[in-house]
Amino acid sequence: MNENLKNLLIRLSKDHTLLNSVEEVAKQGAVLPVLSSLGWDCFNMQEVTPEFSVGNGRIDYCLRTNKKNAVFIEVKRASVELDRHEKQLLEYSFTHGVEIAILTNGLTWWFYLPLVAGDWQQRKFISIDIRQQKLETATDHFQEFLSKTSITEGTAVKSAKAVRKSREKNKLIKQTLPEAWEQLLGEPDEFLLEILADKVESICGYNPDPETLTKFIYEFKSTNTSLPQTLTASANTFPQQSVEPAGRMPARPSTRQRGISIVIGKETINATTVGDLYLQALKYICDNNYITNAEEQIPYATSARRFLISRKPVHQRGNEFRVPIEYNGFYMETHKSYESALKQLEDFLKVCGLKMKNTSYI
Repeated sequence: MNENLKNLLIRLSKDHTLLNSVEEVAKQGAVLPVLSSLGWDCFNMQEVTPEFSVGNGRIDYCLRTNKKNAVFIEVKRASVELDRHEKQLLEYSFTHGVEIAILTNGLTWWFYLPLVAGDWQQRKFISIDIRQQKLETATDHFQEFLSKTSITEGTAVKSAKAVRKSREKNKLIKQTLPEAWEQLLGEPDEFLLEILADKVESICGYNPDPETLTKFIYEFKSTNTSLPQTLTASANTFPQQSVEPAGRMPARPSTRQRGISIVIGKETINATTVGDLYLQALKYICDNNYITNAEEQIPYATSARRFLISRKPVHQRGNEFRVPIEYNGFYMETHKSYESALKQLEDFLKVCGLKMKNTSYI
């Protein structure tokens, strides 16, 4: 186990600024430290070549061993959809005979075998997400497929080709499905809520609010402790009891008819809905000029699919904010449960130089 790399990944997994930073921050703060921990000499331009020329374009980094181009790495900011850049990276890699290509935002790393047959997705052999995967697993994957030793000796490519064909990959996917299902039901994210809301609306014509959806998911989970048969068949064990993650505010019945009270700076905000909460918070941030501390990180992403705040009410993939509020030229997405709304607002307030205190339902 590469302990230096593991400790680095622990730090990066907790660094929220990477999710909302420009590409240079991802390069300097994540990519180069990871490469250094894997044995690459980042100060040797013949080994780690930045801005590598590929005809009419450039690749962010080319890793070279034995005087040959071995790995192309393209870095994007976290709020950019990585899949939009697959084709160009793999075309460059294929043209230059590079056997491993990587597309990353510093947090998510997609690994490809550009020279094998198949479409772009079929050439991806592994994905590492240092925020979601077990850090021991992520460390082992980096060591196996990107360390200087594994690249130089050729074992990285051999292992990658074996993984692509191996039944172990499918076995691991099946074993992980129960855990992924458990996490989705345990902490329903915005994307899951959005899909469920769209389906409900398509059936009955009415769009449910996030609190109703969250309450339904929690109740469904508490009364349905068993997984679908196709999932249980591929897992040896599955937790029979749901456990609330530490620090979570419990789901409350009829929260739309309740309210929330928070303190930001010297301001106490009493709100009856998420939209009301966000509008009051945004007014305080703008009117007291705290917004200037965060402007470089706006649009501010909560995931690779959704923004919390932006100058246009449009998410990364071009879909409009579902329930936006606007103040002073800034838009916030309010289609959230109270739980998600509070957590994301607290994170954004830290960027603004503020703290959120004394959160309570009223």
